[in-house]
Amino acid sequence: MTVVSAIVTSMTLLYKGMILSGLLAAFYGAWGTYYYFSIKDRIPFAAANLNCGMSAVRQNTGVVGVGAILCLLTNVWMVLWAISLINMTDPKQDCSNASNSYCSIHISRPGFIFPWALSLFWTIQVLQYSIHTMAAGVTAAWYFAPQDAFGFCSLAVRGSVQRSLTTSFGSICLGALLIAVIEFLAMIVKMLRSHQRERNSRRVGFEELLLCCLDCILRLVEDVMQYFNKWAFVFVAIYGYPYLDAGKKVTTLFEQRGWSAITDDYLSSIAIQLLELLVMALCVGSTSLLLLVNQVDLMSGGFLVGLAIVASLASVVGSTINSAVCTIIVCFAEAPAELEINHGTHSREMREAWQKAYPLIRC
Repeated sequence: MTVVSAIVTSMTLLYKGMILSGLLAAFYGAWGTYYYFSIKDRIPFAAANLNCGMSAVRQNTGVVGVGAILCLLTNVWMVLWAISLINMTDPKQDCSNASNSYCSIHISRPGFIFPWALSLFWTIQVLQYSIHTMAAGVTAAWYFAPQDAFGFCSLAVRGSVQRSLTTSFGSICLGALLIAVIEFLAMIVKMLRSHQRERNSRRVGFEELLLCCLDCILRLVEDVMQYFNKWAFVFVAIYGYPYLDAGKKVTTLFEQRGWSAITDDYLSSIAIQLLELLVMALCVGSTSLLLLVNQVDLMSGGFLVGLAIVASLASVVGSTINSAVCTIIVCFAEAPAELEINHGTHSREMREAWQKAYPLIRC
């Protein structure tokens, strides 16, 4: 549908004489067509992975409840963090400069901003990876021992939560710290770039270019680390390996199986993100309609709070399913026979889809 709409839009723009916009729409349609035909053989395998991961989560919905609780704790902690930051930095409004028509904010103790920012990044990453590790542990239990992974508060859910918050918590904190440090450095670079734009100096051009390059490098390193952590914490959840050992294990596994080029299959993640957006759109649309019928302000506090809650819950459910899909891929790479024994229907579906998507790679 997107490709068709892009083609129709391009023809309409060209007909009205808007050449540049029409050509851009045509390029978008051509690129969408090329992308579809390049991935269409991989869609069944991504769908089989997604179906398998959703089955694991559906039979152990307690892991979503735990994720929602951690999300709530994150919001509470951020409020406390903001209050403590204000008290430590002691910001004051300065209106002493009469030449300006606005007041500025003077921070008495700016040095506290940096450790507080690092703690914010670190805590958020720890909570996110905790949810990921819990979901991975539950999915692995569903894969290898389905008798322990059925019910809202199943043995798999309780065991995975306990391991993630005790024996595996150090690995989670280490992996989260690496990401937090990168995000902290990126924040400093952005602050320096903003400061440079406000200066009237001849060296602004060179310094701005240098900071822009540093920002791009940090973003690239962060993406690589996020990708590495996603798979490493699956091994942490399954076997309880230390963080660094888990990263080596998962890398070695995919290299030995010849799957290194396949782990970039983001089709399941794209489908999950679209599902999250669809849920949010339906909730916002229906709620807005009810509010308009009852002549209630859409910017009211209750509506905004409800929107934040819906977004948080959709994010928790989506991230949990995404973690389950990653775990299914790792488990299927390591022990495909176990899936045949414990979940025959899912195994046949994945094997058939695999042969169609990757006929030259051994399953």
